[in-house]
Amino acid sequence: MKRRSSPKRTQPFAPALAVLLTLAGASSAAAGGFPLPKDFKPEPALEGYAIQTWTRGQGLASTTIIDLAQTRDGYLWLGTTSGLARFDGKRFELFNRSNIPGLRSSRVESLMASDSGDLWVGFAQDALFRWSDRRWSRFSADEGLVAGHVRDIFETAEGEIWVNDNGTILRLRGDRFEPIDFSDPSCPTMKVENLAFGPDQDLWLWSASHLVRQSAGRCVETIENPSMIAADTSPIPQRFLTATRDGSVWLGGPDEVAKLSATRPRTVERRWPGVSTDAFMEDSAGNLWVGTNSGLMRYHDGEARSLTEHDGLTDNRVWALLEDRDGSIWLGTYDGLQRLRQGRIRPISLKEGLRSEFVWAVYRLADGSVLVGHRDGADHYRDGAFEPIPFSDPQRKSPVRNFFQDSRGRIWAGARSGAHHLIDGELRPWLKAPKEVADQIVNHFYESRDGHLWLATRLGVFELSSDGQLLTSLLSRRWVIAVHQDRQGNMWLGADDGLYRWNHQILEDFKAHPETRAWIRSIHEDDQGNLWLGTVGHGLVRFDGRGFARFDTGNGLPDDNVWRVFDDHQGRFWMCSDLGIFAVSKEQLHRAARDGSKIESRHFGLADGLLDPECNGGHYPSAFRDEQNRLWFPTAGGIAVVTTGKPENRPLSFPPIIESIRLDEQDHPVGPPLSVPYDARSLEVHITVPALIDADRVVLRYRMRGLDPEWRRASESRTAVYGRIPPGAYRFEVQAIGADGGRSRTTPGFDVEVGYPPWRSAWAYGLYLLVALTTTVAFVRSQTRRVERERAMVEKQTKILQGFLPICAQCKSIREHDGSWSALEAYIDSHSEAQFSHGICPTCAKKSFPNIEV
Repeated sequence: MKRRSSPKRTQPFAPALAVLLTLAGASSAAAGGFPLPKDFKPEPALEGYAIQTWTRGQGLASTTIIDLAQTRDGYLWLGTTSGLARFDGKRFELFNRSNIPGLRSSRVESLMASDSGDLWVGFAQDALFRWSDRRWSRFSADEGLVAGHVRDIFETAEGEIWVNDNGTILRLRGDRFEPIDFSDPSCPTMKVENLAFGPDQDLWLWSASHLVRQSAGRCVETIENPSMIAADTSPIPQRFLTATRDGSVWLGGPDEVAKLSATRPRTVERRWPGVSTDAFMEDSAGNLWVGTNSGLMRYHDGEARSLTEHDGLTDNRVWALLEDRDGSIWLGTYDGLQRLRQGRIRPISLKEGLRSEFVWAVYRLADGSVLVGHRDGADHYRDGAFEPIPFSDPQRKSPVRNFFQDSRGRIWAGARSGAHHLIDGELRPWLKAPKEVADQIVNHFYESRDGHLWLATRLGVFELSSDGQLLTSLLSRRWVIAVHQDRQGNMWLGADDGLYRWNHQILEDFKAHPETRAWIRSIHEDDQGNLWLGTVGHGLVRFDGRGFARFDTGNGLPDDNVWRVFDDHQGRFWMCSDLGIFAVSKEQLHRAARDGSKIESRHFGLADGLLDPECNGGHYPSAFRDEQNRLWFPTAGGIAVVTTGKPENRPLSFPPIIESIRLDEQDHPVGPPLSVPYDARSLEVHITVPALIDADRVVLRYRMRGLDPEWRRASESRTAVYGRIPPGAYRFEVQAIGADGGRSRTTPGFDVEVGYPPWRSAWAYGLYLLVALTTTVAFVRSQTRRVERERAMVEKQTKILQGFLPICAQCKSIREHDGSWSALEAYIDSHSEAQFSHGICPTCAKKSFPNIEV
């Protein structure tokens, strides 16, 4: 059977008591947190976990978290005193009386995510709700609940839903809850007040008088209970139990935690007297996590560790526990949501004794101890403890920016007040400094192979002999940070205006190359002799002896600023900047230099253990790699110790989700094809991807296939917005790309059908065709009739002119059909289209004009 992972404290919630609890919480918070019991002795601190916190500043409506659950789609659900919150790793969405129909109280009492994908929520007062297929269903007394106060929810291996309704155990049959009869002749008579499912499918039942184990409905073990745990006299008994995979049973009450041994005869081990239990949870690695009013406890193989407010908890009252599908441990406390994750970064900060979290430099000495330079001076870190390093002259106390130990064992320190020596545990001014470098801020101490000391300052770089005599002065008034001697003996200098090379005779600049026209902050030479330059604004630059190649955010780096470059000798470069720490494959860098391909970088930030993502690198060397191949970086949140290890492959655990659709400000269901009217003015699709790790670096994009020529990147609000969409058939899709790049998941999406306007519809085009045909036919018919009329008239006229015409022999007039006579010209003019042009023939001309010669 599937046991519920995080049973939690249950309290009576009369309004007056709720007000008192709120006031008491506010009072304790103002006083500096919830106090621990006087006789409580914390276990050793739990280490190796990165802690990330969400409170009101990160969008939580209520920071008092009572229960936690993760549904199959990847969402994290938080039961709070002000409602149910859904978290996708980036934003919280609140469900309460304003958007859950029939809900009377927004306070959540219990949560359970079923294997089917449903979420079951027990709210205060009289209701149990189920979230399924984006809809809420309500269960109350009409559906069989007895008290309507669901303290715990369980799912059996067969998929049955069981609830603990204020001490009455019910199970869902169809649409109704029915009481479960646990009675067995071999079991004592008892009122079951809580239960737990064991790893072997056994069922543990706990009452005020007995603890009973049943197998296949039969009682197989009975343990009398009164002496095991302190009596609980609260109105609603507070009893918590869980059965772990090793066969042990853990029991919690208001003032004690007890472990019932796995071996027989059973023995009871009491732990943490005076501590009230609020939650049990066994993780996938077999660790038992216990949420108490005195912090978080982890128990494994007989060893206990603890986390309290001193170690980073927002509050000592841990009320809910959950292990998500990525292996992170989530805590619901009285004052916020927190996540524990075993990251590659171990922070070292104030709680370890560091005097200032704003660290400028970390440097490893030959004896293995570490020097730390920070705003308040310097500390010496050895054997896990910090020792302050005082200035011999208090007037010269200032921030320390870098350290260096030369081949003679002398330890140098660059402070704002000038160069110092570390002698007998204190920083002493360098009194024998040449006047050219006296009291200057030294950005970098470097020793060349001939034993000469190089000082990079804000006024150039200086070469000194082993006895401190000035030999060479270069780059006057240039701010120089990085100095490096290559395998040929050339000295490379990184300044605020670019890269220089000094071969001990000629100083050569590389200003003709645009890749190096930047502030060079670090120089690293790899095993093949390539130089790698960390720059301000130009990203990472490679010089292979023939030319330069530049890599920046356009290629896939997280930042265009690179303070430091390390080679882990496992095929990657590690870099740091103001945006954190990132690792890049050297092979990908070389390939990108050849063909311009993209680079996949692994970015490390808050989720991996950094207390502050800002790394510091204004001076050099500011970081180092130790003999265990760990990288030590200075940050604005202390020291970050990074375990390089093998490259991680962290694909997205869940596909993107289409949360809601709004068409012209009206909600539409998600899933079915969407029919969009031709005159729709706006379409909004709210999208997300549940990514509880590196949510800020997950790229979410969308497209309307058939309309968008390429993917669009989603805005910060994760909303796809379209105006008027041309008529046609499309498909909306969403794609999420993981923080490491390259590993993407795409949602199936939904079809979109945008209708045509009435004048472009099929029947409109049919009407247009009918009108055109009708008009054409009418036109053809009219033209045909006109032609026929004209032909008939011509035929008639032709017939008249071709027949026998009654003509006067004397005057040549022609008789009409009505008996009248018309002149010849008039007759022909009215009966044909012939026209006359008047002239005179020669015969008539001679007769009429005999004197004129024609």
